[in-house]
Amino acid sequence: MSVHVVGAGLFDDLRLRRIGIYNINPDSDLADSETKFGINAGAGFTVPVGRGSTRLFGEARFHNVFTEGESLNLLPLTVGIMFGGS
Repeated sequence: MSVHVVGAGLFDDLRLRRIGIYNINPDSDLADSETKFGINAGAGFTVPVGRGSTRLFGEARFHNVFTEGESLNLLPLTVGIMFGGS
């Protein structure tokens, strides 16, 4: 099964919570994809590295997609390095 965030959301506050539209596509030729509403919330951090503007970052976000029956829950983790910027 694959899930894609279709829209940017109806509101966004410091990238911590969001309402969005999700496209759910089951891994089956017998089922069509569906578009459902959902919510997500998360938290993240940045840590300076060295004397420049390079930073490490991490984020965890919990997604709850409103589907018929039981809701679909996802917990993606994102980590990376940011270069430049302020």
